[in-house]
Amino acid sequence: MLYALSPNGIKTRAFPGLNGTCPECGISMVPKCGEIKIWHWAHPVGEKPCWCEGETEWHLSWKSLMPATQTEVIIMRHSKKHRADIVLDNGLILEVQHSYLSPQDIRDREVFYGPKLRWIFDCTDSWQRIIIRNKGEYVTFRWLHGRKTIATCKRPVYLDLGGDILAVKKLYVDSTMAGWGYLLERRMFIQHLRFPGVR
Repeated sequence: MLYALSPNGIKTRAFPGLNGTCPECGISMVPKCGEIKIWHWAHPVGEKPCWCEGETEWHLSWKSLMPATQTEVIIMRHSKKHRADIVLDNGLILEVQHSYLSPQDIRDREVFYGPKLRWIFDCTDSWQRIIIRNKGEYVTFRWLHGRKTIATCKRPVYLDLGGDILAVKKLYVDSTMAGWGYLLERRMFIQHLRFPGVR
């Protein structure tokens, strides 16, 4: 997790020697402050953690782009609780996803978050080759070894290519995955979400 609660209840980032507790289960967290990975909090070894999952460096890097008030936001609906990765000031909810999600998990999150949900999937691994052809106003793509479960998403899907972001408008699933969409510069991506009419 990027944030834990300080002793006075404020969301705080990890720093050597700081104390923090998990906002979900109240367990004391361990600040992980090495030289390679983004500083973050982890449950102690041997403690049974709550439903908070371990996160990749890619996941933490997305969260670190946003202020604490818009990151790891707990949302309650119909006596159910989820921790949204990012909630923008216009109410859009960004689910930043690196690991596999089943079609049922995708449906459950889309029902819970509703129409404000936007998916960002990690496609930066070299084995996930995406071949892009520029068609002027848009691009077409073929996704070798693509995650076919993503085709079950009903909410907007964005693929993080490591440089640009591919805003998927149509996805076809056959023996391979293919589709079309628009490329967005990474630095303009959040602006695009805040002001959807701008591409």
